[in-house]
Amino acid sequence: MLSPRRPCRGSSATLLSLCLAWGGAACLPGEERAADAPPPAIVESADAPLPAWLTRGLDWLVAAQHADGGWGAGSHAAQQVIDPHAVVTDPATTAFVAMALMRAGNTTAQGAQRDQLARALDYL
Repeated sequence: MLSPRRPCRGSSATLLSLCLAWGGAACLPGEERAADAPPPAIVESADAPLPAWLTRGLDWLVAAQHADGGWGAGSHAAQQVIDPHAVVTDPATTAFVAMALMRAGNTTAQGAQRDQLARALDYL
């Protein structure tokens, strides 16, 4: 089990913001992307090394996955809970994490987190 270096408030909000940053907004407010433009990717190719910050985040997500294949965000009323296994899994959080794993270059056939992605999809 992972233990944080320092207490963190809003761990579910942090997880959600990371997932949205990896798979969410493609443009800044006021910017538009051409309709035929491909979506931006964190990883340009499967051969490109991942940045250290992204690898650390993926390692944390892998360690936070529950035995049932899902992830949970907890409750807005219990943000002091910092153990990712002390919360109930839910489909929404699991879907966001699965998107983050895919945006990092994983598929169910390849990638360092392919097994975790497959378990998440089975959960969903």
